[in-house]
Amino acid sequence: MRKTAAVMFTALMVLLAPALAVCAVDKVEIRGPATVVDGAAYNWGPQQFAGFYYDIDDNIGTESITLTTTNDTLDEPSGVV
Repeated sequence: MRKTAAVMFTALMVLLAPALAVCAVDKVEIRGPATVVDGAAYNWGPQQFAGFYYDIDDNIGTESITLTTTNDTLDEPSGVV
């Protein structure tokens, strides 16, 4: 009985492997709030962007990014901090 179950499980895995490969995700998008910034600095923290570390138990978020733009152009070289 164990041998039969092992053979059936192996056959099932071999048959399903191509189907699982087709379902693989090529690109993952993590989105934050839609914001238009012009002539100012905008800061994203863990509450605005799910890609940053956030410990919900202790309410600790240690990452952030600040974007500074002028006339729809990212300020260089310090436009991203």
